[in-house]
Amino acid sequence: MENLHQKKEVPAHEKEYVEGLEHFLESSGEDTADIDGILEQFPIFAGPTLENLKSKGSGRILDIGSGNGAKAIHLARALQGLGIEVMGDSREPKAEQREGLARNYQGENQKFFGTASEQSLGEIQLDKKYDLALAIHSLYEFPRDGEEGLLSFDSLGDIVSDQGAGVIVIEHPEGDFQRMKHELYPTFGKKLPVSQSVVTKSLEAADVPYKVGEKIEFKFSLNEIINKPESEIGKTMAFLFSDSLSDQSLTENDFQTIGRWVKGNVRRDDEGNSYLWTPDIAIWTFRK
Repeated sequence: MENLHQKKEVPAHEKEYVEGLEHFLESSGEDTADIDGILEQFPIFAGPTLENLKSKGSGRILDIGSGNGAKAIHLARALQGLGIEVMGDSREPKAEQREGLARNYQGENQKFFGTASEQSLGEIQLDKKYDLALAIHSLYEFPRDGEEGLLSFDSLGDIVSDQGAGVIVIEHPEGDFQRMKHELYPTFGKKLPVSQSVVTKSLEAADVPYKVGEKIEFKFSLNEIINKPESEIGKTMAFLFSDSLSDQSLTENDFQTIGRWVKGNVRRDDEGNSYLWTPDIAIWTFRK
């Protein structure tokens, strides 16, 4: 597997980020929920792309900011059930996450794997076109042009084939994560968080055609952490506050601030379970 087994020293804040993210993914079921949502919306928002994949019986996927690859693997298995054999190239800048890729793409999953590298979207060499490009929760640390613009979006309209499509998944603007970020980012001296409006304005500035898709509904269970000290809750949630690849760890006061916010905004269902409401939204992009 290309570039997956090269060991590098991982910064402490990167490990902290991955540990918190992995806890969230396990507690929320986001890996499968997002992909199931994409599959439901696929024929509505990118029907020609899906029909082209079915006609060919195969395709190539680009997974931008792939994390540990679990979402792309779930998608590949689902498409296989539709008679479509896909292979995916992964772009993941975090060494800790690329180690997860190496683990998840072993065994029978290896047939879905193409290449992996640290390349950013702006560095991708356009020597091939993709039937589907995924950017699922991978834009929050993208380079910014001031408060609003995300850089490198020109590439999104070029990397997909004529019949291809891209799908960006981001936190729904009404969800608790976006509400938390908009309230706390200024407290930590950060820019406004990446949001649906930031993404759509960036797509428009890059002249990339797009359609805003539908809400993907799910919750983040807090049962395991809500009774812990505020600082521990904050450390678990710290992955939400990284806004660049060079971002450093938050302070102990920052962790406590996050923990207080969570405790003050926790939701309860009829059975007394604690959770935050964390829906996503899909944005479909197309070739220029």
